[in-house]
Amino acid sequence: MADLSKLNKEQKKIIADLHSPDEDIVVDTLYRIREVGDEYCIDPMIEVFFTTPFANVRTEIGRVFLDLKSAKVSKQILESLSGYMNHELIGEFISNLWQSSVVFDDVTPFVEKFVDADEMLALDCLSLVENNLGNLSGDSLARSREIVRSNYGSFDGMKKQLAEDLISILESRSEYEI
Repeated sequence: MADLSKLNKEQKKIIADLHSPDEDIVVDTLYRIREVGDEYCIDPMIEVFFTTPFANVRTEIGRVFLDLKSAKVSKQILESLSGYMNHELIGEFISNLWQSSVVFDDVTPFVEKFVDADEMLALDCLSLVENNLGNLSGDSLARSREIVRSNYGSFDGMKKQLAEDLISILESRSEYEI
């Protein structure tokens, strides 16, 4: 959660309105965030995404994440998501992320999710990794390859094919490392 003591009055109001029980107030606040939001909104939006009973609110939060252009929010997103990786809505959120412009230099959490994901979520995880392949740190690349290889024997059917594709993608990046 954002450190409220460091936020100005307008920012505190935005955070409070995000947590409103009134769906219309939350949606209006998300429209405002698209106009004036900043990094302080990331954690609260992720929290609201996974706790709101309103599908429309989740859709609007997804749209905000689709619009994100800042590369510096990826670490904050990963930290905020860590508590939700086993949530029933994680697939919807990961789908929003791979369609966004957020740049990740560490995709290890998504590769870990690939291992226990169903086929559709595994495909989204693979797509997110592929979209960020050129940005990965050497450590993330090595850890990701090891995770997939060590779990490869547990996959079958389409998931096994997706794992082969993921390994191929990760190894293709290794071929170009200096």
